Amino acid sequence: MVVMIVGFLTVLIQGSTHAGGFHNVLEQSTNGSRLHIFDFDVDPLRRHTFWTITVGGTFTWLGIYGVNQSTIQRCISCKTEKHAKLALYFNLLGLWIILVCAVFSGLIMYSHFKDCDPWTSGIISAPDQLMPYFVMEIFATMPGLPGLFVA
Repeated sequence: MVVMIVGFLTVLIQGSTHAGGFHNVLEQSTNGSRLHIFDFDVDPLRRHTFWTITVGGTFTWLGIYGVNQSTIQRCISCKTEKHAKLALYFNLLGLWIILVCAVFSGLIMYSHFKDCDPWTSGIISAPDQLMPYFVMEIFATMPGLPGLFVA
């Protein structure tokens, strides 16, 4: 967990430095409609609306925390119900930290690649290669650091 957070923080700091500061990242994200959270359009075919995120997120997290075998085993292995709740709260805290870091990393990547999308331009072959490619770009002058992050 610590390795993930430190990795995210180094990417956040270096990425926002390359973007001209976090204020520029937020400004470019706002201009690109990436921070429009409260879109209450009820069209289920639109990708990111309040309703699709709320309903889809509910079913996703219910599947992860409600019926996932590893989560159930973690709760059952605790001595008391109080310990099980405490374990889930600690898990939730770590999850929120990772999610916040991932969201800000996404905003920084959007700011960095706003003029040229590496996936649609054919530089990378899949969307899941975007973060490693971004890390390789922003840490190009620091030998070894991109490999440490990707590993």
